[in-house]
Amino acid sequence: MGMLLYSLLALVAGVTSVLACSCGYSHPQDTFCSVDFVFLGWLRSNVKETEPNGSMTKKYEVTIRKVFKARPNDFGFNENMTVGILYTASHDSLCGVEFLEKRVKFLFTGSYVDSQLNIDICTTIGSYGQGPMPWAWVSKMQRKYLNRIYRENCECVVFDTSPYAYNSPHSSNSTCKWDSRGDHSECYERQTACIKDRKSHLGDCKWHNNPKMKACKQTKSSGFLEP
Repeated sequence: MGMLLYSLLALVAGVTSVLACSCGYSHPQDTFCSVDFVFLGWLRSNVKETEPNGSMTKKYEVTIRKVFKARPNDFGFNENMTVGILYTASHDSLCGVEFLEKRVKFLFTGSYVDSQLNIDICTTIGSYGQGPMPWAWVSKMQRKYLNRIYRENCECVVFDTSPYAYNSPHSSNSTCKWDSRGDHSECYERQTACIKDRKSHLGDCKWHNNPKMKACKQTKSSGFLEP
């Protein structure tokens, strides 16, 4: 589930090894449900640290405006936090977030590792391989879903029908189909969510039908995306 993050080790000229980062697609709802934390915030400062084993880790201090998700943990991170420390690999070749622009609000998503908040360029909502998504890029519908609907419908799974996709085992009743390479891919990412069908007694899920989604599908051919 969520963004598929993996490192590909390639041999260059048969001698030199180069570590590269590659990210897979995931619907924003699946990413939200799979990560440990999601919050709106912005950069305060950043510092590079040298770990005991010699590897370089970058540390960002961020202001937290609103926490949308905070899985229970034993190190005190919760929905009332106003300042946080984020850790990431120092290079994008290791999937690290190398740069955050100051005075820009971001939607931060990530995982708990060794009682720390960790981020990378793959585990993001809607900005594949680019790091945390700028808040200005988050659609009005996504902001609505972040507040409650994503969290309340994590039992539903978005099934990517693209031939290039990887999907975890699932119940067919609890899925919504989405082609991440299809013509209306962005509409399904930005304007709708996979929600429980209240009329079903079998645990069925369906796409949330709303005017923004309809308008997006009608205008997508023009290259315009609903905000």
